Amino acid sequence: MNQPTITYFVSPSGKDSNPGTEEHPFATIAHARDELRRSASDRIGRRVTVYLRGGIYRLTETVVFTPEDSGSREAPVTYAAYPGEKPVLSGGATVGSWRLLGKALPGLPSRARGKVWTAPLDHRIAALFDRQGLLTRAHSPHLSTVKEEADPKAPGVPEGVDPEAFTSGLPIYRELRFKTGDLRDWSNLRDVEIFLTPRNPWTVNYLGIESVDMERGIARTDMPSTYPITTAYGPEFISRVYRIENVIDYLDAPGTWVSDTETGTLYLWPRDGEPEGIVAPVLTELVKFEGDDDNRRWVRDIVLSGLTFSHGDRMRFRPGRRSLQHDWEQEDEANALVRLRGTERIRIKHCRFTDSGSSGIRLDLHAVDNAVANCEIAGIGGIGISLVGFGPGTRDENHHNTVTANHIHHTGRLWWHSAGVFIAQSGHNRISDNLIDHVPYCALVMSGPRMGVLKPGTHRNREGSLTIRRDELGESPYEWPVMLGFLHARYNVVEHNEIHHAMELLGDGNGIYISGTGVGNTVRRNYVHDIEGMGTVSGIRLDDEEYYTLVTENVVFRICGAGILTKNINQVENNIIVDCYGPRQFGYLAARHRGPCHGTGIRRNLLVRLPRERKEPFFVFGDTIGFLHQVSLDDNLLYDYDDPAAAGEALAAARGWHTMSRGIVANPGFRDAANGDFRVEDGSPVVKTGFRPFDQWGPRTRVGP
Repeated sequence: MNQPTITYFVSPSGKDSNPGTEEHPFATIAHARDELRRSASDRIGRRVTVYLRGGIYRLTETVVFTPEDSGSREAPVTYAAYPGEKPVLSGGATVGSWRLLGKALPGLPSRARGKVWTAPLDHRIAALFDRQGLLTRAHSPHLSTVKEEADPKAPGVPEGVDPEAFTSGLPIYRELRFKTGDLRDWSNLRDVEIFLTPRNPWTVNYLGIESVDMERGIARTDMPSTYPITTAYGPEFISRVYRIENVIDYLDAPGTWVSDTETGTLYLWPRDGEPEGIVAPVLTELVKFEGDDDNRRWVRDIVLSGLTFSHGDRMRFRPGRRSLQHDWEQEDEANALVRLRGTERIRIKHCRFTDSGSSGIRLDLHAVDNAVANCEIAGIGGIGISLVGFGPGTRDENHHNTVTANHIHHTGRLWWHSAGVFIAQSGHNRISDNLIDHVPYCALVMSGPRMGVLKPGTHRNREGSLTIRRDELGESPYEWPVMLGFLHARYNVVEHNEIHHAMELLGDGNGIYISGTGVGNTVRRNYVHDIEGMGTVSGIRLDDEEYYTLVTENVVFRICGAGILTKNINQVENNIIVDCYGPRQFGYLAARHRGPCHGTGIRRNLLVRLPRERKEPFFVFGDTIGFLHQVSLDDNLLYDYDDPAAAGEALAAARGWHTMSRGIVANPGFRDAANGDFRVEDGSPVVKTGFRPFDQWGPRTRVGP
């Protein structure tokens, strides 16, 4: 016979001295958790529900759940919104005691005078919020060039030299050579940051300023940058190199702010005339599930349902950080509103993550059979959802998690390189039925260290080099395919997701990006469309050191770049690719530099250009450095509605490589291509190629399966 459920209630108007009943609720989640700990023996085998009444819960400390807070498969512990109400967990404190700035402040723009308010602030912040969401920290215009006086090439780390010490001493990583007028020796210099795109257009840094040499025009940063501080290598990618943030000189528009820790003052030009509902973050991490790794005890069977999380601070680079690829994310970092670290069977459902400076959810290190479902993640500074396991080695403990039916949008508001979903060293996961849109860089990233990083002494402290567990690799030779056994982002399934409006700010990116993961990943039945960024490379990209990945039954439509790009040995088959165009046109299908590609199959795909005003060449197969001749290109259908002869020319060129013995030029008979419906009618010639029709996974009317 089932025992009755244990039920507690929490309310912002409650008291922790109360009994936790509906009439007399607790005031804090932490107290409800502690009460359950005290009654651990009484709740064995009994379901537990803690209802949170509507209102704002302002957290001053991270709520931590440990193994002793666990439920069981049959009797989980649930923290849920009271039916019909909206509880909000906030990591910020309301800012009060506002006064209109009554004196002229040195450097304050004339247009801001009489409109700026001040309030006391007793801690350093990197984000600020009002009732509309994230406010903009005052910054200079984006500056497009730096003085090119440094060697842009980074030498390798010499044998026996500590990578951190070596890198931190390189001028090209710690010296911004600025132009006259861009910087000056401000009084709040320790609060000023340089927002930087260091050489490569796929990452950004926030770097503090250690010193400014006005005579030489050199600012020394407090941390090394990801790449050399030089002008971006390709103007078609990005024209912005750096800007200066948190300076009173640039407090020149409504919704901008500056903080000065020297005087303990916050300056704000409010959006709506007066500073109402202003929140300054005091936490970055609001809720943490913390297992006991030493004793192999994990937090299990806890559910978060219907809760809203907001107002976390922005992550900062720190000494000794262990970077993942391109510094897009850090290993084992406390930078998300909710963090699972040492967990099994944690469920996060119907929750909302919004108005925050860093990321939404992290599944860190040991994370097995957890689920994030039916959540919305929007308006945050970092990544939507991260799954980050242990670095390359024998600990393969981040796997079999599911991320399903979530709407992830407008991420990366501060860290522009942030993906909607980021997977590193995590395998056997299912990422499905999500809608990911309006992100500044790639929508979904699955990555791991590449061979050049794995080899000792060949790389500095970036790109995952410090995450490698070299004691576990032992005497293994640092070469492919041996190292694939230590790369754990394998056998993931990415399916039935819709992705659009990625690549809104940065360059050299894609809708779905996969690189250096291990083997056996599948990307199928995703709808990737309307990616207009001028620095876009492709809709779906299999990049360096990617092997044995299957890309099938995807629809890729209206991409300002290639449709699907592959390197090394992978299979790209039975996809629909329509309307690829733009200045960085690699072809609807491309096999780019990196190889060999013997064994790669690009088969039974439909490659179509619809009628359009712009008349770019129907550039179908891209082959930048001569590997496409190693690829099997059999049985693809090509068609250009405006110029069928162009499709015939592309097919003839492919046959000239002796890699495409079969293929046809024919109208595929799409049902309503102009409106994104690429289902084929009965009798379509696509069956002659062996193409297998599938239900087109097109625009959604709702998020979910």
